[in-house]
Amino acid sequence: MGTLPTALCRNDPWLYLAEYTLGDEPARILRSDDRGTSWSTHVTSGRHRHFHGVFTDPFSGRLWATAGDEDTECALGHIEAGRFKPVGSGSQRWRAVGLAFTPEAIVWGMDCSFRDSVGVFLLPRSELGKSSPEPRQILAVDNSVFFLEHHSVDGNSWIVLSTASETGVDRVAPSGAHNASSRELSVLAANAETGFETWYELASFSRRRTAGEYLPGVPAAGAYIYLTSCQSLGFAVNPFNTAQHHGSVLTYGTEELGGPEPELPPHT
Repeated sequence: MGTLPTALCRNDPWLYLAEYTLGDEPARILRSDDRGTSWSTHVTSGRHRHFHGVFTDPFSGRLWATAGDEDTECALGHIEAGRFKPVGSGSQRWRAVGLAFTPEAIVWGMDCSFRDSVGVFLLPRSELGKSSPEPRQILAVDNSVFFLEHHSVDGNSWIVLSTASETGVDRVAPSGAHNASSRELSVLAANAETGFETWYELASFSRRRTAGEYLPGVPAAGAYIYLTSCQSLGFAVNPFNTAQHHGSVLTYGTEELGGPEPELPPHT
């Protein structure tokens, strides 16, 4: 199939690329030492359907990856000596796409469109050395979470995330399950001073209606909010397939966050 937007990262002196393989192909992560001119296989795994993303932890320098999709295939962990070593695995709560790193924790949201409630989890770094690390759920949302960013404002850690509105039925959903995704997408933020448990809605969008929702045989498309962060400028969102601002890049300065209690309506 190719790659997801979360599938490319730099961990000097290498570039890493996680392939979104389908069918009988083993899950692979490639790497390049010449800025992407040539690539070689660094990780292969027959235990996972595919890798969703690859990430550098800015606080430890470790390389991390996320994988799915069946319960037994779901995992997030780090890469060492050409091997993917799961930190946690075995259920949909470990089915992540993006990861966000704070000085004290790793944060992700579930990629699971057949659940009525999708969890966002925080795993303290103190749990990483344990055989069965236990993440803490810090939020429940209606839709899958693909993109997250850590952002520091005046020394206070913030997590900003966006939800996705997907179409169709997940191929690994239980028999009789339906797509529980809401048409509404959100950009949400919380900070470390509240334990990442008080969330604020920074922006909201609706998935636009397309021909594929009404005409048989015409593909339908999900809606997503791509998200990135820049310490000097704040962060930007790029809604795709939304009824409002489709294809636009919307920027938010750090003053939009401003402190532990920003002047924003809380998300409930």
